[in-house]
Amino acid sequence: MSDLDSALWKRITQIVQKENRPFSYRDFVPNFEVDGQIYSIAYGTFRNKTSDMLKAGKIQLVCYSPQAFYILKEQECTEPMTGYHTGSYLLFITNRDTDISQMIRSIGLFRIFLTNLT
Repeated sequence: MSDLDSALWKRITQIVQKENRPFSYRDFVPNFEVDGQIYSIAYGTFRNKTSDMLKAGKIQLVCYSPQAFYILKEQECTEPMTGYHTGSYLLFITNRDTDISQMIRSIGLFRIFLTNLT
């Protein structure tokens, strides 16, 4: 494990366990601090490392917005993320077949939209 990997994992655990909130790329890109040392990481590198952590079962996806939010596997966060902190709105992942999506499918808004285009 490289120094960057160790620092990344340490900062992730600090955010999730001590700050009690999910993390996203905005917590790390373009740089982040651990134990007084500043580390730089590119967006693509962060995505590759989080992808590896997801595959290894170390972290789990909590919600989508323009960016994804993660927590440690089997960890609960009680502090909600707000749009103010992240600069975006959150769409929490629950059951993808929600009442709203069922309603939209039942009234056929997509078909109405296509009809209005032609």
